[in-house]
Amino acid sequence: MILADGTEILLNKISGSTNYTSDPLEGQILDAVNQRTIQGKHMAITLGRFFVNLPLYYQYNNEVRCFTMIEVTWSNIWDYRMSTSVSNVKMIDSEGFQHSGRASEHGFDQVYRPSSNELFSVRFAYAEPVLEPYAKTKGWIWFDELPDDVTPRRLVFIFNIYDPGQTSGWIRDTETLEFVIENFQQIVTKQFP
Repeated sequence: MILADGTEILLNKISGSTNYTSDPLEGQILDAVNQRTIQGKHMAITLGRFFVNLPLYYQYNNEVRCFTMIEVTWSNIWDYRMSTSVSNVKMIDSEGFQHSGRASEHGFDQVYRPSSNELFSVRFAYAEPVLEPYAKTKGWIWFDELPDDVTPRRLVFIFNIYDPGQTSGWIRDTETLEFVIENFQQIVTKQFP
């Protein structure tokens, strides 16, 4: 298969579909974050695996693009339902630029490993958009590719608090949870692949 930029991909391995608990990727656990879980008054966030510039393939468009992705567990610790607000997640990079998160990128469901010229089908889980009281969900947040030598430095999760039991309407309060990633270069011993 030849990509639009002329790069040839040999499809010598395509594995079966996997999910976030059993994939061939492993990823980096952010040991440089002092706490992998932060708890606010309404929501708690736990960080999982992190990929910087993971190459993904979209078969329909015959396109490879890189994404920075993080696996997150949201825990509603309030007595009422809450929105996970994936679109309100921000990443600030080492150059100070802010990037907005999203729940997915349609069609990019195969990981491309240039070193071995392989494709792996992977299903990245979606977080539930609304959590009932004391419920949890796990999913991935997608960010665009970062320039070379630029790393993530901060992750900011912003939650709008509405009337009890509501997930829209008049905002009564805002809760912000922030992770600071120190020494990112030291914890990433090798880049994917």
